[in-house]
Amino acid sequence: MLTSTFMEQPNRFWYLRNPYAWIVLILGVVTAVVIGEWWVVLVGVIGYEFALLIDLTRGQSLGRSGRVRLARLEQEYRELKAEQARLIGAIDERDRKLAAASAGGPGSTAASPSAEAAAEPETPGMGDPDAQTAAEPGVSGVKNPDAPAEAPGDIPDPGGYQV
Repeated sequence: MLTSTFMEQPNRFWYLRNPYAWIVLILGVVTAVVIGEWWVVLVGVIGYEFALLIDLTRGQSLGRSGRVRLARLEQEYRELKAEQARLIGAIDERDRKLAAASAGGPGSTAASPSAEAAAEPETPGMGDPDAQTAAEPGVSGVKNPDAPAEAPGDIPDPGGYQV
């Protein structure tokens, strides 16, 4: 098999080069000799495997090219989390603008919801045979012809629908 200078040799027997794993295993053997119970060596073996597991989670067994790939992936992950936070902030801002527009906030041409409710008592389906049921109670889905025209890019005015 031909290998170039850029190709790294596999990191064989990496689990034998972990000093913390060996220390834990040796301490398990010493403890077993001191107390005379050889089953305690199993604690050392479990500690050895635990030290290797920690080594794996930190990426120490990857070698140089593996660490570079891991660093790139971690950077990409941080960039994706930043992009996600930016998008969530934009969605929250859009929702606040929609809520302000529907509540009759600054720049809204809709009448206040309490004034509309006082002007016409809400009895869905009572007395009006043409009343439609919609996702929001009291919204029939018919556009009010007297509502002001919306400019492109404006937030839609929910007050422009007949109740």
